Amino acid sequence: MAEPEMLILDEFLEGIDQQSRAQLIQAIDAAAKSGTTVVCSAHRKEELPSCVNKTLYIRDGKIDHCEDGHGKGISCTLSSMQHKTPPAVNKADAGKLLFGLVDSSVVFLGKTVLHNIDWEMKGGENWAVLGCNGAGKSTLLRLLYGDAAAYAAEESMKRLPEKGDNLRAVRGRMGMVSASMQASFGEAVGKPIPIFDLVISGFFSSVGLFDEINDEMREKTWEWLRFFGIEDLAERPMEQASYGQLRKAFIARALIAGPDVLLLDEPMAGVDEESRKEIYALLELLAAAGVSMVYVTHHREELIPSISHVLELTDGRVSFRGSKEDYFSLKNRK
Repeated sequence: MAEPEMLILDEFLEGIDQQSRAQLIQAIDAAAKSGTTVVCSAHRKEELPSCVNKTLYIRDGKIDHCEDGHGKGISCTLSSMQHKTPPAVNKADAGKLLFGLVDSSVVFLGKTVLHNIDWEMKGGENWAVLGCNGAGKSTLLRLLYGDAAAYAAEESMKRLPEKGDNLRAVRGRMGMVSASMQASFGEAVGKPIPIFDLVISGFFSSVGLFDEINDEMREKTWEWLRFFGIEDLAERPMEQASYGQLRKAFIARALIAGPDVLLLDEPMAGVDEESRKEIYALLELLAAAGVSMVYVTHHREELIPSISHVLELTDGRVSFRGSKEDYFSLKNRK
């Protein structure tokens, strides 16, 4: 009743009849679904609630081994990422329209790259955008960010309607991260940029700093640097940071102004294995905190657990649009 952060259960099903066990397990699973961490001891692992996804085995007062929810061995040490708390983020109300595209196309040099796209995203959803090379995934993100013009029927395109439907007017409400942006950022400025300046420039969606910076912005920048574990690099020129460190800095930059949606174009591309694990864990923490994401990738195994929906593109057209469960169920049947 107190809605604790952690619920500790010691042999809580012992001596309970079958009907009562089922009722108790249902209640525990509901508590876990609402955000309560469940820790329970048991002699019969077959009676554990379905919410249990990690098992730690004790022998002679010592940890013997650990398993995941599929019975596979895993590390018994908690990742330091699990103890991190993101700075305050812009959490959209469930069901609130974040953007909508209706019969929208994109044409480059006379060639139609996206054909008649129908798609909308609401608060509480996180979308993966999948498809082969050339399917139009990156172009779709550029469209949402305001870097590509759309051709659509009159009154057919809606995007964050309470602030207007002009794509460039609402760019500040979209945070964008891509390898191409990371690669071209320094060249566009033409001089060394410290990591701190790179991150704080996200307040203005600018390449370089041209506006006045206040103390609140500076403090917010330090919060995001600490969350991503790169505060020691604040004064280091971005050219002297590793590729993985820069990727974390660019995600921080995209988040610092509190966007409604974080657009991620291959966020793990080009980074080493250790950095991929860190970024994966940090993105999941952000999604759990309420950050709404559109996540483009070629590697389905890199999709964070909080991805709820999938949009698949084939040759610039929508070939699937729906829940993640339905998508993978369809692919497994094929």
